[in-house]
Amino acid sequence: MAVGDEVLDLKVENHKTFEFLFKKYYVFLCYEARSYITEEYIIEEIVGDVFRWLWESRETLVITTSVRAYLIRAVHNACLSYLRRNQPEYVELNDTVVERNTLFSLDESPLDYVLSKELIERIGRAVKELPPQYKRVFELSRYKNLTYAEISEEMGISINAVKLYQKKALAQLRLVLKEYLSTSLD
Repeated sequence: MAVGDEVLDLKVENHKTFEFLFKKYYVFLCYEARSYITEEYIIEEIVGDVFRWLWESRETLVITTSVRAYLIRAVHNACLSYLRRNQPEYVELNDTVVERNTLFSLDESPLDYVLSKELIERIGRAVKELPPQYKRVFELSRYKNLTYAEISEEMGISINAVKLYQKKALAQLRLVLKEYLSTSLD
């Protein structure tokens, strides 16, 4: 069954396709979730919720990657959301989280993995080199997914200042990382 066929079959409420995807990926996705969460019942609940969401959103589903990569990313996001809600002190975007999932999540070759790891390390160094205010705004926006209003409140500065710091941080990062990036950081 081709990737496009799986998605098309889901859209027409094909239960056999859903069952096929569930049987094919459930155990693997539970394994992926163990990278973030240790409690087995929570892992099973998260992966089950991802499949429930897949079924409920099947009519509007747009998958531009492989179904496998899409499901891995969905489990990754669901695990991080769970951790943000229940263990916020442990959720930081750091090299171990990104590194642990890079090879599997993106269906990369070993060379791509090495190159992406190098880029992740370079981004980390570039962020550390930002001025303190820019760095703080960037981290709150990108790593903690806070809105401009939430960042403004947390830092005690105006929303316009947050936007300005974010804009300047991204401009500096683009400049430092221009040899690595062909697309925008926005």
